Amino acid sequence: FVIGRSVKDIPVSNSNGRFQSRVLSKDHARITYTNNRFILQDLGSSNGTFIGDHKLRSDGEVSGTRIYSGDIIRFGSETLDKQRQQSEKCVIAVFKLFHPTGEEEIARPDSERLIPNLEETIGSGKPRRKKPRVKLDDEDIKVYEDI
Repeated sequence: FVIGRSVKDIPVSNSNGRFQSRVLSKDHARITYTNNRFILQDLGSSNGTFIGDHKLRSDGEVSGTRIYSGDIIRFGSETLDKQRQQSEKCVIAVFKLFHPTGEEEIARPDSERLIPNLEETIGSGKPRRKKPRVKLDDEDIKVYEDI
């Protein structure tokens, strides 16, 4: 299952992982199901793929990272289009994953907790901007910016 930016030949649909977002690459990330595990892999995107605050490697790492039901996954980072003076929002999702048997995948165990990448946490000494937070309202995902 590929997540990415919608394009002319692959438009946005309820049955695919395409979004109208300029911060996503055409083929941004892939979710696969192997050996009873869901694996998320960044496909070399420009703006990154994150599980919580942990940035996935985009250097062609074949193995990817295991994901669990309830993981907050961010595709891309908010950017500013200087020409239009408009910010482009990233895509944030909370996945509910189901095995072929119909059984839901477990939540992330404490032993599998991901540590935020050091360069993402500390950066260049600049104060960190607050990340968007997600609020679930029935089946819709709403994103609110902390100001």
